Amino acid sequence: MLIDIHAYTGHWPFRRLRGSTCRALLERMNEYSVDMAVVSSINGIFYKNTQSANVELYEEIKSNKQFRNRLIPFAVINPTYTDWKYDLDVCYKKLGMKGLRLYPQYHDYEINAPSCIELVKMARDRGMPVSFSIRVIDTRQRSWFDTKKELNLSDIAAVVSQVPDAKYIVLHTRIGNMSDNAVETIKRANIVFDTARLIGVPVSFGHSSAY
Repeated sequence: MLIDIHAYTGHWPFRRLRGSTCRALLERMNEYSVDMAVVSSINGIFYKNTQSANVELYEEIKSNKQFRNRLIPFAVINPTYTDWKYDLDVCYKKLGMKGLRLYPQYHDYEINAPSCIELVKMARDRGMPVSFSIRVIDTRQRSWFDTKKELNLSDIAAVVSQVPDAKYIVLHTRIGNMSDNAVETIKRANIVFDTARLIGVPVSFGHSSAY
């Protein structure tokens, strides 16, 4: 079975995207023989209240049996937003979200901030994988409205060191300089890497036994 762990619906403010609906995404999945896809709403990156985007995704997936059978919804949660704990509970209990995608670059918090660590722990307790995107867009071609911040694997290691028993997904993986401690932390993590950004570069650490 081929599962795409890095799919989106929704709209990017700074350029047109293909496959911005569940139906269009399914058509592209069929074109490339992808059986299932982990999907979140890209609108959640930009909405002040990310929960609105999560509800939009839920309602669209619920509307069609094919969407329900082939799309795995991940919620976008902002741990600096007032009601984020309530939103997480709703996503888990009522919306059937299977994991989280977090965007500290866009929601303006440090990846190892206490609220983010608390969120990762709460996701762990619910068996929800947590995914971080090293970057969302190539910052060399960004709009001046867009963020220029990027994460790196040392940032991910800082979270993993505090919540080592959570499940992690790293999108747009980029191998950079890391301390020996960071490398060892990543090696021991229950972590999956999206390597679409790494053309011809193997990733030789980490494991994903729990996925």
